[in-house]
Amino acid sequence: MATVFDDTFSGVSVVTIDSRAPDTGIGWTQHPSIAGTTISDLGTGFAMFNATGAAAKSAYQTEVLPNADASITATFKRDTGNGGAVIGLSLRCNLSDFACYRALYTTVDGKYHIYRIGGGGVATEIAGTGTAFMAWTVGGGHTMTFSVVGSNLELLVDAVSVLTATDTTFTSAGRAGLYNEKSGATAFDFSINQFSVDANTSAFNPAILLSSFNGGFSTF
Repeated sequence: MATVFDDTFSGVSVVTIDSRAPDTGIGWTQHPSIAGTTISDLGTGFAMFNATGAAAKSAYQTEVLPNADASITATFKRDTGNGGAVIGLSLRCNLSDFACYRALYTTVDGKYHIYRIGGGGVATEIAGTGTAFMAWTVGGGHTMTFSVVGSNLELLVDAVSVLTATDTTFTSAGRAGLYNEKSGATAFDFSINQFSVDANTSAFNPAILLSSFNGGFSTF
């Protein structure tokens, strides 16, 4: 896999996420059903989300990825003790509706979940930690990696596998997404350091690859 999209959100000041170019990749697109959100560089290596109006959710997606098999890595920090906050990473997203796979952490129950989001936003949990696990303290941060390869889904937190699942609903290459949610009028609870997407960029033949190590003669 190779990095196809990367954003450090550095040097930005109260601008909507989709109004600026990422470090690598084409750009962000705001989900059409969710109000816009601005982001500001805090000068600490993290950037803070800011609601536009009374928006309770933030959902932005990258361009369509070159392959359905991909992974997202992002580092977040919890800034406040607000309840009802959610941070999530999405893959195989369809911009025209809410359809995607989404891995998230929520302060509501202190747990991690993987959801299949169907058209219209109907969420079905396909994996979840039964108890609060690796909770996020105020001022503390974690790195989340969400990967979908074939029918296999996995969420890692600080390089530790937290959840795995198998699902065959979405098979086409889609967009990668960043999801954030707050409760009522309170501020978004998380800031972000980096959002990076790796995807398979070539359909190589393993026999050809192996043959280069065997004097040009394939063993297949």
